[in-house]
Amino acid sequence: MELPTKEDSRYKVGIEDEWTLLDAKYLKLYTEAVIKVETSVEAKQLNLCELLKGYEGQSFYSPCYGDVDLIEVQNDRIIISAVANNKEHTLGKRGKHHAGFAECMCMLFPSRALYEQYPLDPYTAWMKWQQEQTIFHIRIEFQPYEERGDMKCGNMGTLHFDDLKFRTPADRDKCIEEIKAIIEKYNKK
Repeated sequence: MELPTKEDSRYKVGIEDEWTLLDAKYLKLYTEAVIKVETSVEAKQLNLCELLKGYEGQSFYSPCYGDVDLIEVQNDRIIISAVANNKEHTLGKRGKHHAGFAECMCMLFPSRALYEQYPLDPYTAWMKWQQEQTIFHIRIEFQPYEERGDMKCGNMGTLHFDDLKFRTPADRDKCIEEIKAIIEKYNKK
């Protein structure tokens, strides 16, 4: 809390990374030593500013604004734009309204489906989204076999497939199995 200046009777009130300005007439003096606010470990760990760096321009879902586009990620806030009316909104790093209270719910989810699945657990929704963003790489190299009985293969060099990217290990494994099947098909003696 910051004391108001002579010209201003408002106080800056904050919990964690969220804050708002309140007029003094809405506040009561509280004299107890410490207020303990218990929040889940997951809620403390959710930092959308870290998760969403590099995803500017992508679409997400807000229970308040519907489909939104991520405009900008700063150190302590996220700027989104509602697709329906193109209005910009600022959220704190936990996805809450930047000038809101700590009790406010998260206003940004990876998708409507994940919001409907985890409406009160944004941490789990974002962790599932983060797992889906993992890209699996493989490198494939084909080299000609120089001698095969009486036959010699042409000297065509080495064929490389360096940057094959897959969203899931299952997609990667399926590709590897298909490559193996093609090699076996043409490797019949």
